[in-house]
Amino acid sequence: MKTYKSCPKCGAVLKVDSDYVGRINCSKCHAISDASEFKSVPSITVMCPKCNTRLVSYNIGGNVGVKCRNCSYVGSLAEFKAYTDSCNANSAALNNNNPVVDDAPESTRLNIPGAGSRGKTEVNIPSGYTSPLALLLLEDNDNKWDGAERCVALKRGRTIVGRRGGKADIELPTQDMFMGRAHFVVDVSYNAASATFRHTLSDNSSVNGTLYKAKNGEWIKLDNMTVVVIKDGDLIKVGHTVLKVTRGSENTTF
Repeated sequence: MKTYKSCPKCGAVLKVDSDYVGRINCSKCHAISDASEFKSVPSITVMCPKCNTRLVSYNIGGNVGVKCRNCSYVGSLAEFKAYTDSCNANSAALNNNNPVVDDAPESTRLNIPGAGSRGKTEVNIPSGYTSPLALLLLEDNDNKWDGAERCVALKRGRTIVGRRGGKADIELPTQDMFMGRAHFVVDVSYNAASATFRHTLSDNSSVNGTLYKAKNGEWIKLDNMTVVVIKDGDLIKVGHTVLKVTRGSENTTF
């Protein structure tokens, strides 16, 4: 297995066998040093600017090329890093602009039987109660959606969502290989005092990440620390599939 190590004399980066223990002749300064004196160059995680796939590369400087394993796009490490930094900054800004609050947006307010004039209710909502929102298939770029079902109801509690064939709480009827079997999490909570629901979205340490369309129209990649409030009309992109958060009245029961 090859790895990158820096010359102790001039700092040049060389690609050598990771288990090599002999002496190394630097190709730049021609100094000969023991392999133990060479320092390993740390790996970094970057994102492909074309398909948002996470990649592991080496921070060896210069204009070294990086090739995406998914879409085969080739660019400089500097380009990949700049795109990654931009996504991280946008994600942080999105998280600051969308704090997790106690009450859901007005669009998810329900007129539940038994609620008083001030929105209070004595109705006991069970843990499996279906929320007023659902996930609607909007785009299927690879034609991998293999079921007639296009609108998937959400339920109260923490729900893991992924493609069919895994152990997710909701298995979407698709074979989109860029969607993980436990890709993202939707958390639905109910505030009995105000008779409102709150829906939040977060990534579930997926390989390709979860994208959320921000108010400015840009797709923002959520990291594992980002939790955003979602509401009717918001878009979520997982793999090559786009889902729309929509009113699930036909799936909602009281």
